[in-house]
Amino acid sequence: MLTRDLLRVDVRGKLAVPRWLKPNEERDLKRARELIELIESHVGHSRGQLNDALTISTGQGRDFKVKRGLAKLLIDRAKIEVASELDPALVRETVFELAAEEHPISDETRTQVMQKAAEILDTSISEIENGLYADLASNQRIVDFKPIAASPLIHRYNVALVQGALLRSHNMVVELLNPNTKRLRQLMRFLKFYRLMYSTERTNEGYRFTIDGPVSVVSKSTRYGLNLANFFPALVLCESWRMSAEYQRAPRTRRGQLLVDSSMNLQSHYKDTGMWVADEETALLQRLSELAKPWTVQSAKQIIDLGSQGGIIPDFEIRCPKNEKSAFVEVIWRWRKGSLKRLDTVLTKQAPKNLILAICTGDANGRESCPNLKLPVHTFKSVPNAKSLLKMAQKIARPIA
Repeated sequence: MLTRDLLRVDVRGKLAVPRWLKPNEERDLKRARELIELIESHVGHSRGQLNDALTISTGQGRDFKVKRGLAKLLIDRAKIEVASELDPALVRETVFELAAEEHPISDETRTQVMQKAAEILDTSISEIENGLYADLASNQRIVDFKPIAASPLIHRYNVALVQGALLRSHNMVVELLNPNTKRLRQLMRFLKFYRLMYSTERTNEGYRFTIDGPVSVVSKSTRYGLNLANFFPALVLCESWRMSAEYQRAPRTRRGQLLVDSSMNLQSHYKDTGMWVADEETALLQRLSELAKPWTVQSAKQIIDLGSQGGIIPDFEIRCPKNEKSAFVEVIWRWRKGSLKRLDTVLTKQAPKNLILAICTGDANGRESCPNLKLPVHTFKSVPNAKSLLKMAQKIARPIA
């Protein structure tokens, strides 16, 4: 992530405008390649040697911030360790205690002190010399570097510009445009994982999430800001979205509206997990659709509000077009059984009356897994019984809000 001194976001009028790099422009690619090669060539060298090389490479030209920003992201990918098998604090304690006895220190007595320290710590004089200040940042050694190509590095830089701005934002509004159920679930999972404070509402185009910014959160604002910034690459995974945030570089400086959307060619470095659709899910949806007519079955796209407990997005919605009633089905497959405990806690306090929980279990009575639930439960061993689910859904269906 980029620090404030490396952040290239300008407030122009009412807008906060990031100065993007272009992943297909040769000038930007050349700068990225040169810095990647520089970092790679310093694996095995000290952090101080790398810093000296970066000072020469980046200079103080107009693109100083760009190069330093790219270098910061590259260093974040490096594994840096103390280059000594000895504990530097113990080495210093031993050497300083011996030196105090020989004060004042000359070249001859220094050699004697280092020799005695080596004997006490059962090592060599050279190891004592190396370990004495090995924990200083400049003496730490670069032992590995996770490779990256120039174009992905530039994409990473552009995402980092937004992340840096979000660290200094008052709020964040996210609009998902016609998201599918899997993507909506994924985003809500990330919101929960990063412990962000948000509210949500349905719109004509999809869903709007209003998220508190770190400047709005008085306590623990630094940690909260990092969580908000780390959430942004998860948003970039979505196919169609808009985001706005009120950016303020520092207290008593002008504010600007940061506007970013899915048309800006940003690319996330997060793994796109949680979008896989199992064969069993596809087969169940198809079977339900065949049996339900004239009722319709579709992947649910509605967040069911559970008040202070948050919300859930069921797997399916079974709807009667004639009297405009519907029921929802949440399927706990064998690979999702870890979520059962959370659902038991949440749905016990506030469960919608038209929700069916289908649980994969070998138990004779599936309610043993969720003893406190006050909603219909359908149990199955491998695949839910489509006829039974439909019968339950038609019985508990409620008017569509």
